[in-house]
Amino acid sequence: MNKKKLAVELEGKTVLITGASSGIGEHLAYMLADMNVHIILVARREEKLLAIKNDIEKKTARVSIFCADLRKAEDMEALL
Repeated sequence: MNKKKLAVELEGKTVLITGASSGIGEHLAYMLADMNVHIILVARREEKLLAIKNDIEKKTARVSIFCADLRKAEDMEALL
């Protein structure tokens, strides 16, 4: 993956990451941390989202979090 090219393509955009509290979602969030993007992190574990947000906010990206279980229709509606 060419991170410089990705950073250019995502410059100033918003990226929504579901499953952001672990695995691929968490890794992706940290990968985007040094880019000029707004990252919206969505996951069930609020404490983990807050920890990731605090880490990433020390870098370039802006971060918002949304605690939700997207298997539940009401949580999906609230996110949308």
